[in-house]
Amino acid sequence: MVRTAAIACCWGLMALGCTETECAKDDTDCVTTTTGTLTTDPTTDTADLTTTTTSTTTSTTPYTGFDFPEYVERISAGDQHSCRIEGDESIVCWGDTSSGQLGAPGGSFVQLSAGANHTCAVATDGTLACWGGDKTLQVTDTPEGDQWVQVTSGQGFSCARDTDGMVTCWGSDSHGQVRSTPTTVAADWVGAGVNHACLVRSEDTFIFCWGDDLAEQSSTAPQSDKDVFLLVEPGGFHSCGLTDQNEVICWGTNDAGQSTPPPFKGFTRMSSGAQFSCGIQPDTTLTCWGDNRFGQTDAPMGSFEQVSAGFQHVCALTTTGMTLCWGENGSNQCLPP
Repeated sequence: MVRTAAIACCWGLMALGCTETECAKDDTDCVTTTTGTLTTDPTTDTADLTTTTTSTTTSTTPYTGFDFPEYVERISAGDQHSCRIEGDESIVCWGDTSSGQLGAPGGSFVQLSAGANHTCAVATDGTLACWGGDKTLQVTDTPEGDQWVQVTSGQGFSCARDTDGMVTCWGSDSHGQVRSTPTTVAADWVGAGVNHACLVRSEDTFIFCWGDDLAEQSSTAPQSDKDVFLLVEPGGFHSCGLTDQNEVICWGTNDAGQSTPPPFKGFTRMSSGAQFSCGIQPDTTLTCWGDNRFGQTDAPMGSFEQVSAGFQHVCALTTTGMTLCWGENGSNQCLPP
C-alpha cells in the first residue's frame, strides 16, 4: 500500500477510559468504581466497570487466509468478544454472547471490525453485514450496496469506506460521531473508537476535527507536513497514527502512558484500545504501552503479522497463523476456538 500524502481527521468523544474528574464533567458517559475493567452494558451501550481475570491462549487451528491487502483486519478484539476471519473466509467469534455478538452470518468475508457489543464485516462481494447489539440501530441501519471496502466499529456505531473513499457512519450519534461525519472527504483509511472516529486522506496535510473534545483527542491531532499517515487508530481518550516512516504518533490523554509510544522503536502495524495501544515492529515482535491493569500490555513473545487492541484485551495473529489473546477475560474473549 503506497500513499504520497495523508491527513488525520477526528470527530466525537470517547467514553471509555473516563477518570472520576472526567465523569464529573459528563456523567452520562461513564461510571467509575475503585477497581475493574471497562465494559459495555448490552442494553444501553454505555460504559461500566467490572472485575475479571486474564489469560493468554493460542488457537489450535492455524490461520490460512487469503493474501488480503496490507493493513486490512482479519482479527478484531471488541469489548467482551473477539472475532476472526478463517481460512475459508468464514467468520468465527468468541466471548460474550449476551447481545448476539457470536452470531456471525454465513458467507465469505475479507475484513471485519468488532465494536463494543456488535461486529461488522465486508463480504467478498463488497456488501456489509453487521450483527450483535442493536440498541442504537448499529445493526439495523447498516448501509446497503456492494461498494464497500472497509468497515470499522466503535461503541454503538460503525463507519464504512466505499470504493470512492467516501465514509458513511451509522448508529449512536451521542457525540456527533454520525452527524458530523465528513461527506466530501475521500479517505484512505477510517477508524472508529468508542465515541469518536478518525480518517486518513491523501489530498493534503490539512487536519479537520469536530465534536466534543474532552481530552483534546481531536483538536491536537498532528498536522505537520512531514507526517504522512498510513492509518489512524482511535482508542479511548487518545488516538494514534502510523506514518510511512514507521513512526507511531499519539495524542489526547496520557494518564496511563497510552499517548507515549516506546522510544526508538519503529512499527509496521498498530492498534489502539481504551487506554493502551500495541504495535508490531519491523522484526515482527510486538510491543504494547499504556494501562496494564489486566495485563493487556504484557505482550507475549513471538512473531506477529496482525494485532487488534480491544477495550481491555488484545488479540493477534502470529506469522504462523495462530491466534493469541491476552488481557481482561471476564467473558472468555481471550479464549479463541
